[in-house]
Amino acid sequence: MILAGHVAEAPQHYALHQAQRQELAEVVLRRSEWLEPGDRALLEQVFGRGGRARELAAMLQVSPRTIQRRIRQLVRRLTDPRVLVVMRRHGRWEQAIGLVAVAHYIRGLTFRQIAEERGLTLHDVRQQIQFVRGLIAAELAKER
Repeated sequence: MILAGHVAEAPQHYALHQAQRQELAEVVLRRSEWLEPGDRALLEQVFGRGGRARELAAMLQVSPRTIQRRIRQLVRRLTDPRVLVVMRRHGRWEQAIGLVAVAHYIRGLTFRQIAEERGLTLHDVRQQIQFVRGLIAAELAKER
């Protein structure tokens, strides 16, 4: 049984949902400039040109689930408040700390990948990320 009130609310709910999706797309596209070229191209294809995961998967010869999972990971990363703090503040931090923070929070590299790329020990990377976590927490606390 459909109640009259539910029928009237359906178009408003849909419009709100569409507006939220459009806003998310704009945010993701704007922030995608922070990503590696391949990741940026994927998001531009999906959010900018309306590409579908199935079509992209066929072009890249991977499963649609792989593409969907990658898109979700990238969107989650770009909408994470910690990422915003890193992007706003990394230029003010010591260069080595800022580069490690960007590698981890923006580029999504693991500690091991950062250590290899930067010529650091895994211990050094852990310490620097722990320090960055403290800076991020302090910044987020100020914003509240």
